[in-house]
Amino acid sequence: MPSTVEGHDFSQDYSLYRSDFDSHARLHKAFMFPGSGMFAVAADQVERAGEVLSSIDKFLERIPKADRSFGAIMRTVSKACFGFKHEIFIAHEFPKMRLPPEAINPVTVTPELDAKIQERWGKFSLGCSLIIGAFCNHGGVCLIQVDGASLDIVNVTIPGIATIGVGSGAA
Repeated sequence: MPSTVEGHDFSQDYSLYRSDFDSHARLHKAFMFPGSGMFAVAADQVERAGEVLSSIDKFLERIPKADRSFGAIMRTVSKACFGFKHEIFIAHEFPKMRLPPEAINPVTVTPELDAKIQERWGKFSLGCSLIIGAFCNHGGVCLIQVDGASLDIVNVTIPGIATIGVGSGAA
């Protein structure tokens, strides 16, 4: 059964570009989504970034512009990133543990398997880092940074500066 968040089927976003060799850590790409008013810059595996940003765009378009607060945008980014990570984690990691690539009921999973899955989940990366900008209902811009390794989603609207990729430490 495909993973869904608010009715969005992430398996439909999972493109043919599934290889770690399609991108590298020095690759950056800008994305613009005029319909939702979102723009973004991605580093690392930009094909994965395109997939998760497409999901965020679809979620944002569902929120009426009058209701598009900073909190609504932040929750949307969080839900889409978590859902995407969940979907690729199941596809990539479950077969390595001799599990079918499908969701497991957390209520019925054994404590040993749960611990193993939790350990791998903590080490599993989204595959890309993102800087996302989107317009709020009051006309201001929300600036959000997503760390692909830790899945930390941080408000960087103030100071309005964010860096990603291999050169971010020197910036």
